[in-house]
Amino acid sequence: MLSMSRWHLAVAGSFVALVLASALHVGASSQKPAPASSPLPTIELKETGAFPLPAHFESADIAAGRVGFDKILKAGFLLFHAEFNGLDGVGSFRRPDSSAVNRFAPAGPRGPGSQGCAECHNKTDPIGFGLENYDRTGAYRTADKDNPQCTISGDGEVAGLGTFNGPAELADLIAASGNLEGCLVTQLYRMALGRRESDGDASTLTTLTNGFKQNGRAFDKLLVEVIADPAFIHRQLEP
Repeated sequence: MLSMSRWHLAVAGSFVALVLASALHVGASSQKPAPASSPLPTIELKETGAFPLPAHFESADIAAGRVGFDKILKAGFLLFHAEFNGLDGVGSFRRPDSSAVNRFAPAGPRGPGSQGCAECHNKTDPIGFGLENYDRTGAYRTADKDNPQCTISGDGEVAGLGTFNGPAELADLIAASGNLEGCLVTQLYRMALGRRESDGDASTLTTLTNGFKQNGRAFDKLLVEVIADPAFIHRQLEP
């Protein structure tokens, strides 16, 4: 097992935060259970009271940094704990025997058929499984608190990159991908400028990324370079 460091935890934490942000479009609330004798699932399409947030989040606002992490985390908690409803899209939320389907089960015969949930969760859930040895307080665990017989392996996977076990291996996997520096610089640039990058920013992003690599991924130096850039000093709003 690879040892963990602040660097490992920082990279893993940043990656998970981005994953949470990308999942905020998922809908939410209640549905009526299907009768046991019904050959097809009964889906309540009424949307009144279904969406637990005051308003939708715009992906552009998240990418530009106009929505803080605390607000994203709170909204994600409300969304992920809501039940299936008409906002989730067309799907089968009960098995042929009318037994309930776990919202976050893998898509397919035993899991959700709603394209609104499965498309994202089939990519993000395997990452979460690799971090599940740590509970909501960060304490290490080998089994679910309320279900001791449910052991936790801590094995996860990032689609297109490979498998890992725990945050240290996740950080190493991302760092070895060759995409970490460019992704981190781009996200920071968007947050700092309050907008998405344009074609005219390509040269600046390349310079910042190369400098970040040459400085041994020193985040404090990257922050200084970003705020010293003319694009930050003379910020422009998105058209």
